Amino acid sequence: MSTKISLTKEAFILMIGKSLAMLFNIFLPIVLVRLLTKSEFGLYKQFLLVFFFSTIFIQLALKSSLYYYFYRGENRDKLITNTITLIFVCGSTCALVLNFIPHVLGGAVALENYSQFVLLASLYCIFQTIAEIWDDIFILEKKPKYAAARNSIFAILDTFVVLILVYCYRSVMVAFWGLVLMSFVKFICFSLHLHKNYKFSYRNFSKSLLIKQIKYSFPLFINSICGALFGRGDRLAVSLFFPTSTFAIYSVGTTQVPVVKIFRQSITNLLSRVFAERHSVQEFDKILLIWHNSIRKLGIVLVGVCALLSSVSVELITFFFTDNYIGSAGIFSIFILQIPLQAFTGLDAILRAFNENYFLLRNSIFFIIINIFLMVLFSHFYGLIGLAIAVTLTKYLSILNKIHRVKNIFSLKIKDILPWNDIFLIFFSSLVSIVVIYQVKLIVDIKIVKIIGSFFIFCALYFPQIYFYKVIRANEKKILRELFISMLDKRKWKIKG
Repeated sequence: MSTKISLTKEAFILMIGKSLAMLFNIFLPIVLVRLLTKSEFGLYKQFLLVFFFSTIFIQLALKSSLYYYFYRGENRDKLITNTITLIFVCGSTCALVLNFIPHVLGGAVALENYSQFVLLASLYCIFQTIAEIWDDIFILEKKPKYAAARNSIFAILDTFVVLILVYCYRSVMVAFWGLVLMSFVKFICFSLHLHKNYKFSYRNFSKSLLIKQIKYSFPLFINSICGALFGRGDRLAVSLFFPTSTFAIYSVGTTQVPVVKIFRQSITNLLSRVFAERHSVQEFDKILLIWHNSIRKLGIVLVGVCALLSSVSVELITFFFTDNYIGSAGIFSIFILQIPLQAFTGLDAILRAFNENYFLLRNSIFFIIINIFLMVLFSHFYGLIGLAIAVTLTKYLSILNKIHRVKNIFSLKIKDILPWNDIFLIFFSSLVSIVVIYQVKLIVDIKIVKIIGSFFIFCALYFPQIYFYKVIRANEKKILRELFISMLDKRKWKIKG
């Protein structure tokens, strides 16, 4: 089986698992906004924001070193032992900071009732951060089905456990208990996997290998901090300077993030593994070919998602989050313009494969400064929407700078750095489709009919154009068809006709 076919199947399987998990991750806050007050829901979102920023310090970007060294002759038992041990130590240190120096976090993100849930936040950060490495191990082991199953199963369990607890007790605190409980279950399951498949022991701890891992990961760690401030600094600012009800409005406006997260996480991890493998044997042409194919394939989905969401943004926000969150619609409309950028998710994977970690660091530092300047400027004139505009514009500029760096690495001309023809055809097809949708919406008043109707109209117009322009290659259609048949056969389903 060719690498191309294998990579396509792996990516497709990972996306199925991530997509199912995403559906439940979106479903959970949709229900919670109806069970909790606006302040409580804002507190729930802030809890997750604490987890996001804490994991940056806990991980130290060591997961990236797993992908870099896994296929470079290093002892894998030692590599995994080093990574998990140091993450656990960092997580415990972070927990101590959160528990014994509460003003550091409480003053930073304006959490209410800080002392009541800081212990839960600490436990959740440790267990969840370590458990998430399980996905990376499955990807490195070339077991995408296991990774997809893990994502799907635990997303379902997380959702139902939290919702049952909140429904019974009507308190945001029990939601935190539910998250901690499920993170602990995932941690135990991951520990059993390590015990069965790897020699995870303190005897396998390697100081020399750890030093190499830290040297590789340190610029990525600083880059992660800058990236977090770059990507979520706007939410941190809203959380700091506005009440939780306003933060809830702004947070709902960023709901599109889980939609693209399934592609960004699964594809980035997969490409990181593939590019590291290809770089180790000096197959640079294949790296470029795989990256171009990933841009085209992701672009088909992500540009389509962006176009569809933009055409029904107001209806989606008010239908799923009630009319109380109508103020989120404008913010949502701006943030979904970031979705097409995820088609270039392989950029970071390429740069890490070529050990361009310090360029990534400089890029993040430079554009976080630009982002702060634009947020101050645009928020002065446009308020919360101005923050969304600043973040989106800066991300586009950052991607352009990374593309320029890759162009120099491969010594390419501008016409060769990207699959320009495919990109144009994808955007043209999506534009034609949403123009028709806007015309149809003018004669329909029922909200749910607009949403469902827009979806079917878009699919009926967009994908035939993609097929007609041959953006989807003939061999890829065959691969997807065979994969579907294989999945059905394994479940002993019969395909008629």
